[in-house]
Amino acid sequence: MGWFSNNKTLSTNDLDKLLKEISVLQQAEREYVKGLFTKYQSGGINKMEVEKAIREMKFNTSDIIDTTEAEAIREKLLSYL
Repeated sequence: MGWFSNNKTLSTNDLDKLLKEISVLQQAEREYVKGLFTKYQSGGINKMEVEKAIREMKFNTSDIIDTTEAEAIREKLLSYL
């Protein structure tokens, strides 16, 4: 890592709190997103894992998250990181 690297990660509690702050998400959608992030979590969710999960949500047309919601999630989580 470089001198100015940011190693900040999101815990599951942080993720839950931030998702509740996104008004466009319903409870079922928040639960879906939390479940999706469990496969990317390795001791905490970092920026790269956020980007991977968001990409998956945007390109998976059969899930319950639309592109606008995915972008709102991305912006909220990356603002924390």
